[in-house]
Amino acid sequence: MIYSVLNYTSVLIHTEIIPKKPEYERSPLDLPPNKEIIQFLNIMKEPKTFGDIRHFLKDSKKAYKNMDKNRKGLSLLLNRMIEQKEIIKLPSDKTNPYPRYTTKEKTKSKFESAFDGYLYRTESSMFMFNPSGHMQSNYDITNNDSTKLTESQLKIKRLVTSLGIQVLNTMLSSYDRSHDEKNNDSTNKENRDLWLKNALSFHDPIDELTPKVETILGLDRLVDSKSNRTKLLKQTKSTKKTLQELYPNITKNIEVMEELLEEQKENLREDYEEVLEMSDRIRNDV
Repeated sequence: MIYSVLNYTSVLIHTEIIPKKPEYERSPLDLPPNKEIIQFLNIMKEPKTFGDIRHFLKDSKKAYKNMDKNRKGLSLLLNRMIEQKEIIKLPSDKTNPYPRYTTKEKTKSKFESAFDGYLYRTESSMFMFNPSGHMQSNYDITNNDSTKLTESQLKIKRLVTSLGIQVLNTMLSSYDRSHDEKNNDSTNKENRDLWLKNALSFHDPIDELTPKVETILGLDRLVDSKSNRTKLLKQTKSTKKTLQELYPNITKNIEVMEELLEEQKENLREDYEEVLEMSDRIRNDV
């Protein structure tokens, strides 16, 4: 009997000294609560209530001290995020009895403009030269005069037309896709510049335009090989000649520019090396 009492007492003592493991706790590596909330609202299609945000933080074990017992801390955080224009609070109405929070009406950020421009370029390049289906791009290019052209001339004409339309349409789209009425003129201009830098950056290690053009011209088997360099240069020279036959005036202007380029480089080199506004125009990142 004495043993049983002592054993029971030790169990009680043992139970009392074991600290209760918290249901949830923040790690030093976790993002600040406001960043967690922004990420949560960004991926939600619909605005979320105070309770939705609170449950998200709890369920993802990203809650912070005393949030379960005291709603004031989260309420103050959300109000501060509203003041800093990180989120927007939508008032209750007939459809929604509780106020809701969202990030969806924020103005376009620099990242959004750059990201939109990047995807616009990669996706438009893919569809422009996609060989599947009925090749409708070729229907727009092929006409009665095409029967008089050689196969090489027809390839060049299709490439010039496709690339020209793509570049011009991209430039025109930049005024609309990067613009936001809620931004000021300066921000809209910066966003458009970022959009174009990505949308017209056709040389990209991940998804560049060069391989598509090389395949159409039959150069893909000759590049990246020293043994085929002579053949590659001969093929590119022949392709340039075909381009000159089809567009003599435009190519002549390009030739004149190339002839004057070395002289211009020497005249302007010092400015581009020393004047910050000019040197910034040159992209040195790979």
